[in-house]
Order: sequence, then structure tokens, then C-alpha cells
Amino acid sequence: MHPRFRPTHVLTILFVLLACAALATPAAAQHCWPSSVALLVRDEQGALIHPRELDGYTWTPERPDSADMGFGVRRLGRSSLAPAGTHALLWWGRGDCRVHLDEVVLTRGGHVMRLRLNLRVDTDARPGPSEYVIDTPPFQPGTWALTPPLPPGGLQGAAPVTADRWRRLPEGVD
Repeated sequence: MHPRFRPTHVLTILFVLLACAALATPAAAQHCWPSSVALLVRDEQGALIHPRELDGYTWTPERPDSADMGFGVRRLGRSSLAPAGTHALLWWGRGDCRVHLDEVVLTRGGHVMRLRLNLRVDTDARPGPSEYVIDTPPFQPGTWALTPPLPPGGLQGAAPVTADRWRRLPEGVD
């Protein structure tokens, strides 16, 4: 005995398909290139150190109105500036794929090292790879400025920004 075909079955199936089509929304996918800035930390002699060896660190803007970014101390993967597994201060773009960093202040042994980055990494405005590993000079009290521009982001890992891109600012310059 075969089940009887009823027109109500067809109508039910059509109704379910129509409801699914009406409620369907596009999948939420990454809408821009990833962005991140990793900052390596060095001691007074120039050796790479874990950021926990600092007395403290702060950055501005801490909660920028112009970027939705996260922060953490993370292990780096492959980089030409540091061996895999090196810990760094890391900022990354979240929903809007932007990282904005004006200044990072490192404190160690009662001394303060100010790093002026003035970075605006925005992969929505400028599409393309935007991941960077920035090396720093050996820890020294004073204020340092990163010389623009950043190199193009790499397709195979983060683009390196070497320590020679920093210039020391004269005392009293804010």
C-alpha cells in the first residue's frame, strides 16, 4: 500500500520553504582584512623580554572612539624579528578591523620609555594585509617616535618594522 498524496502536503512543504526563504539572512563573514600590531619589548641591553618583566605599560587611546580593538600579551608565530614563541604586546582590530595607537608607555625599574606610534591601521579604508611586528630600541628612559610610513603588510605573516625606524626625541618634547 502506497501513502496517498495529498495537496495539503504540498502546501505545507511550500509554506516551510517560503518561510525559510523569507527569514534567511546573509552569513556574517569577515568583511575586511585582519589588522594587528605586535610590539616587541627589549631590556636595557637589547635582549627580547616577556612584557611581564616590565613594571607596567599603558597606551593611548585606551578605548578609541574611532576603532574597535582588542589587546593582550600573546605569543608570536614566525617573524623575521623574533623567534616563534616570543611574547609581545598585541593589539588587533575586532569588528571594524582597525587599530589606532598613539602612544605606548613602558615602565621598568622606575624609568619610563614613551613610544610615539601615531598608527592608524584601517583595512576598511585601505584594503590589504595589515599585520605588523614592531621592534623597539633597547629600554631607555625618554621619548621615541616611530618614523612613518609603515611598510606594506605581508601576505605570509606580519610585516616587520625594525628598531632603526625609531628616533629619540629631545628632552622636554611632548
